[in-house]
Amino acid sequence: MEISSILSTNRFQFHHHFIIHPLPSFFPIIPSISYLTPRASFTNLTSAPPPATPFKEPNPTRPHSKSYLKRQSALLQLQQSSNLSSSLQELGGILKPQDLNVVLRHFGNLGKWHHLSQLFDWMQQHGKTNGSSYSTYMKVMGKKLSPVKALAIYNGIPDKPTKVNVFICNSLLSCLVRNGKFDSGIKLFDKMKQEGLTPDLVTYNT
Repeated sequence: MEISSILSTNRFQFHHHFIIHPLPSFFPIIPSISYLTPRASFTNLTSAPPPATPFKEPNPTRPHSKSYLKRQSALLQLQQSSNLSSSLQELGGILKPQDLNVVLRHFGNLGKWHHLSQLFDWMQQHGKTNGSSYSTYMKVMGKKLSPVKALAIYNGIPDKPTKVNVFICNSLLSCLVRNGKFDSGIKLFDKMKQEGLTPDLVTYNT
């Protein structure tokens, strides 16, 4: 339809009159056009799904070697032995230092101080010690280890790198301080640093 406006005046007042004319029927009616949104038109081009990751079956647990199982059996027998000397003679050759360290801690937890000292002496005599053996023995023995014994153990360490092992030094210094040998601990600490010890936070707190 068409809308026309006619202006009329009446005592200086203006009025608009609107006359509605129907549009002739020969004007074509244009249908509305719905536009596709960019998201709909580009979805398939830009956001293709990632390729599926193939499922991998978990690797089965590898069985332990015969030597490992043999060591574990010997370790349990040693822990439960009533005759430590005889058991060490029979089983000691099978076990490694890390295995014997487990037995040291086991005897310490049970309060078997005689077995603990006996085992550690055997380990020293047969070359079955590592850095953890010394620190474990000193730590587990605690106040039951005399400062003289602790210093003798430390001085008997055969190689220099082990002597400046920070865990061994911390255990020895702790033993000296617990037994009131503070001055001896300070002197030993200075000597250890000269020989290459790198102290950690535990060392200074000790």
